Amino acid sequence: MIAIVIIAILVLSSIAFFKAGNVDRTTEGTRGSILATGNRILNVAVVDMGTITMTLNPLRATTSAERMVIWPCYSTLLMYAPNGTLVGDLATSWNLSPDGRSWHFNLSHTALFFNKNSAPSTHPVTAQDVIFTYWLVQNQSGSYLQEYLMNVDSEKVISDMWTPNDFEVCVNTTEPYVPIEEAFSMIPILPEHIWSYHVWNWANFGDSIGACVGSGPFYYELPGGTTPGFVLLNKSLTWFQEQERGWKIQVDQIRYWDYSSGFSAWAALASEPQQVDIMLSVPRSTYTNDLPLTQNITGWNPESGITYALDVNQMTDVLRASLGGTYATGSNNQLLLNETVKRAIAMCINRTAYVTDSFQGLAAVADSVLPEVNPWHFSDPAQVAFDPEAARTMLVAAGWAFDSSGSPAGPAAVPLCRAGGANPLDFRIMTDSDPPEYAEFVNALMASAAQAGINLNPLVTSDGILVSRYYKGNYDLSFWHYFTSPTSDPVSGVLSTFTTMRIGSGNWNFFTDSEFDQRYNESAGTVDSEARRPTLDQLQTMLDENLTCQSVVYGLSFYAANNRTWTNYGNWTEQPLLAPDLALPWLYLRIELHNDSPHDLSISCDPTTIAVGETVWFNGSAIDENGDELTYSWVFGDSSEANGQHVTHAYSSPGSYVVTLAVTDAYGHESTYQTSIDVGPAIPEFGNALAPVLGLLVATILIRNRNRKN
Repeated sequence: MIAIVIIAILVLSSIAFFKAGNVDRTTEGTRGSILATGNRILNVAVVDMGTITMTLNPLRATTSAERMVIWPCYSTLLMYAPNGTLVGDLATSWNLSPDGRSWHFNLSHTALFFNKNSAPSTHPVTAQDVIFTYWLVQNQSGSYLQEYLMNVDSEKVISDMWTPNDFEVCVNTTEPYVPIEEAFSMIPILPEHIWSYHVWNWANFGDSIGACVGSGPFYYELPGGTTPGFVLLNKSLTWFQEQERGWKIQVDQIRYWDYSSGFSAWAALASEPQQVDIMLSVPRSTYTNDLPLTQNITGWNPESGITYALDVNQMTDVLRASLGGTYATGSNNQLLLNETVKRAIAMCINRTAYVTDSFQGLAAVADSVLPEVNPWHFSDPAQVAFDPEAARTMLVAAGWAFDSSGSPAGPAAVPLCRAGGANPLDFRIMTDSDPPEYAEFVNALMASAAQAGINLNPLVTSDGILVSRYYKGNYDLSFWHYFTSPTSDPVSGVLSTFTTMRIGSGNWNFFTDSEFDQRYNESAGTVDSEARRPTLDQLQTMLDENLTCQSVVYGLSFYAANNRTWTNYGNWTEQPLLAPDLALPWLYLRIELHNDSPHDLSISCDPTTIAVGETVWFNGSAIDENGDELTYSWVFGDSSEANGQHVTHAYSSPGSYVVTLAVTDAYGHESTYQTSIDVGPAIPEFGNALAPVLGLLVATILIRNRNRKN
């Protein structure tokens, strides 16, 4: 399963603009039948991409699969470098006023939106596009990007924006707002000349509008919505960073392939020849047992901020009625609002055994909604201990002392009920069918819950069904995982999804607490880190005590790549921002096609006998198997140089010279060839010296001939 993410934490959506269905690809020919823009193709295997990639609209995107497809087509004001520092994207420079409320950005002058369906295909990116985007995100209810600009004490984060010229933009906030840097790095800049003519939740493509028109390093290649099991992103030839910073994208095309399971994706990666180059979400058993024994495969397991958690639905019947709409078609067991019942379920979670049995030790016991890799993590010292028998004793004491027939409950009765068989402790629990550790957790929880007298009815299904149920609040318990990056601010991320204002647009536990909301608003406006930390610690403690989101383990991300075609992937364990599912350009700037450098270099010259001062043509040749464009550079051995396949040169002194030809392909692979040439003395210019003699001789001959005629 792809993590439900937008860098901090992602919510779920059931809006279906496009869907990539599962396709069984067992031959290389299936992939080769698609016309590419170049021969530098990177194939990426994504498990269950088809069921969780359901929109091309960044305001509606909720999963990492959608992020992988959409965000490479766009630019943001800022972005995170592989070392976690903020660097400019559209912004070439920026500063913040001393009061922490006014931001000033200088923008690139060469950034262009690219629309493959229109003529002309480009349109300048200006400060007005930035202003349009940020007003849209902040003010549009229902946009999932709005989590980065959440209201603070019922006031909008951004109070004003203006532009001195086309390439400067100023942003004022109502009060200092700490998470706004994350907004600057996450909100893609949209083309006003397109979006201003559409409703905010449109499909983001049309007859004359290519999908995902942006100014990023790639563009969406396929026409519109439905795709049969794959997504194509082509390298943009108009990306401004290549000109401005010399950043060269090494990939002509990214192909995301949909696989129904991690094991089928692994087979495609490990086959010979391989069908894909990179695999996301490698099963842990495969990573542990198979990867070390497979040649040409490199694996990484970064602490990227995954938290596996048990959600307890806290929606009241009153709240469901007030929300209406799709929520009216769902239901949830109101007994899970009872603190004793929630605590009993928490006492049935064996975190240590889960780490050992399902993760082979490649995980850590969780003790907060924020993972350890995030600098704001707070460890809860009073975490609920695993003890199903004590949970049963506690439930019996609270009145669940009967079986379903109304008789006094025996020690093995399941489910426990109140008098007369009322209020049975019988709940639904849903989880994803892939990877297998989801079902393993549910099975283990069912067994220990039964010891406590709680009956759990499992629904192990696809992402698509889970998304639909979340969107309706139609569940009792749910086991899943979310993602909180090491660079994420918790206010714009995971903590925001427990605020009252996020109910219906990210708060899928339907938890609401006025004190929590108040502390949340305080933390958003506290700039000083020391002053802010106690509030963030308190927020995490409140969630841990409420037990609405019971963090179970902190997991690792598992990736693998085949080195036969591409190399120089970098170390994703040490630099997780290189991974493709974070949709940043760094991987595509560094990887190299595993191919030979130009070869069979040769040099010819004309004339072949060379004298001082004589102009000589030097001709170079080379073979490149990949058909890359080649550049030729020459060093003539006399401190002179030239560029080009065919060049001229004249030597000023006789002697023996070593001529060096260097041939470089379009991606920096260089080969050299040397030859020695001898340069002789200059050829004497006899013509001018003999002219008087020749003239006298000609005159004498003419006179003699004339005398003969006479």
